Amino acid sequence: MAMDKKAGAIVKHAGGVIMIKEVNADGTDLSTPDTFKLLSFIDDGAGLSDKSPIEKQTDETGGVIKTTYGDREVIVDGMFMQSDKDLLDFLVDGCRNKYFAVYRYEGIVNKNHQEFFYAIGMFTPQVELKSGAKLLPFEITMLKNESDITILNAALPAGHHLGGSTDVVIPANKYYVSVETAE
Repeated sequence: MAMDKKAGAIVKHAGGVIMIKEVNADGTDLSTPDTFKLLSFIDDGAGLSDKSPIEKQTDETGGVIKTTYGDREVIVDGMFMQSDKDLLDFLVDGCRNKYFAVYRYEGIVNKNHQEFFYAIGMFTPQVELKSGAKLLPFEITMLKNESDITILNAALPAGHHLGGSTDVVIPANKYYVSVETAE
């Protein structure tokens, strides 16, 4: 990995594409496999949060003597820009007690298509509508996959990039992978 200053990696607007496919709790396909479905337009504020807080152990004087990582939490959240009945129904009832593979296209970053593939996620069922711009919040908590999960290149609808021309493997215990391919 080449860490450096890269002006092309500064992006004002994301790609705005998020797709989901219902899967089993272990990330494998349902007995009748679902297909990826394109969800609503996404507001620019959508994002990924992958945090493992540092927990500090102190001695009797209050000095930190050891640190350990706390529980890892991976969340994709943001605002849907649509508020149609189909999306409302999904966010209230359609997502309950279900697991989803999630695909997120971030657009062009440093002359590369940037994509994220998430193995297993659960939506927080929620609807919060206000007057004016009717943005719907969404939150997807990603679950740890116990084994490798493969997302087939042919699984997404035609016209979506999906990591170039190869299948994408999310290794066991990785939650997600990011892929960048040249424009």
